[in-house]
Amino acid sequence: MSTTVYTIGLGHKSVSEIINHLRSHGVNCVVDIRTIFIHKNETLKDAFHDAGITLLSFFQEFGFIPAKAQNMHGELVYTKVVKLDSFIHGMERLKVGLEKGYIIAIMDSDTDIFNSKRHKIIGRYLDSIGITVNHIENNGSVLSYGKTNELIAQKAEARKQKKDQANELGQNGEEIAALHLMRKGHTILDKNWNLHHGCELDLITRKDGVLYFVEVKTRSSIERGSPHLAIDKRKVQHITTAIKGYISLYNYYYMPYKIMSVAIVYRSEDDYTIDFFEWGNGHE
Repeated sequence: MSTTVYTIGLGHKSVSEIINHLRSHGVNCVVDIRTIFIHKNETLKDAFHDAGITLLSFFQEFGFIPAKAQNMHGELVYTKVVKLDSFIHGMERLKVGLEKGYIIAIMDSDTDIFNSKRHKIIGRYLDSIGITVNHIENNGSVLSYGKTNELIAQKAEARKQKKDQANELGQNGEEIAALHLMRKGHTILDKNWNLHHGCELDLITRKDGVLYFVEVKTRSSIERGSPHLAIDKRKVQHITTAIKGYISLYNYYYMPYKIMSVAIVYRSEDDYTIDFFEWGNGHE
């Protein structure tokens, strides 16, 4: 009985490339969990057959996941998926194949193993029952289930550090913008006022009977252009929506307002540039 299962992402690789990768690891049976059924992909089936590789559709077992096994965001919930009758049936079929001596690879369309169902759900389950799981990478080399998890953790930590750095940069920019506006005679009314996710106002100030809704954009350099360029059409729509919400909540219907953006290139606490832009107004 074989105790190893491979996984592979079809992606944009050619059929011959896929077959070469499978052959190099002795795979003679591919479990296809894509939404494309085998009878709709006869070319691939014939090519695998000619190469001595059996191609089986496991879409019903592993490909289709009902809503009851997903969370409110449409993400798969591992503890729910592995309890599905279809999933259990698929695992039984897989075990029978292994007992018969087949060297099996699970195939989907996802080239990114870090977000793939074949790793996050199927690979996790197989590993939990003592079956070795090896992912075949794009160059044909193998990445173990454990090593994949290590890389996922490293990737997550790198993303967190990058996000933390971006948050710190943004906070520094907002503090600088608020300080400069106060020096110009503005009174700070609110910071990071949030109507709902995506519709946030960085700073809200008042000066000479006028409200100012201020969007602060901060970058560490101008390699990607002025920070002001980050305010795209979608962001403008979000700002406009948030302004309407703020005016409604605090009954500022009859107070004139202006929309301002502050572009900051922040290199250090003592080395930065700041520019102010007014690009909208209301109630005038």
